[in-house]
Amino acid sequence: MDANPYNRVANTWIPDTTEELNAALDVLTRPQIWPPRLVVYHLGQAIEKALEAALIFGRTGRFEATHDPDLLVKALPNDGTWGTRGEIPEPHRPLGARD
Repeated sequence: MDANPYNRVANTWIPDTTEELNAALDVLTRPQIWPPRLVVYHLGQAIEKALEAALIFGRTGRFEATHDPDLLVKALPNDGTWGTRGEIPEPHRPLGARD
């Protein structure tokens, strides 16, 4: 077990993130049971928990409690280690789209 308290706290968020991703996958694979809108909910929760784990692991200090992933990304260190400040790629063409 990691003795670093930041790592211990951050590591508690990782299983929660995985659980949210698995829930989204369950919704996708069983649409007869779950409404499709739950995919977006669970993916949003996974993103939020992963970013919070990164902020804790990165020892960024206190960050504002928010459900806004943009604010969480902006709270990450801007030292090049997280790769969050790059160019946003052009959207991909939809499957089956032709030139």
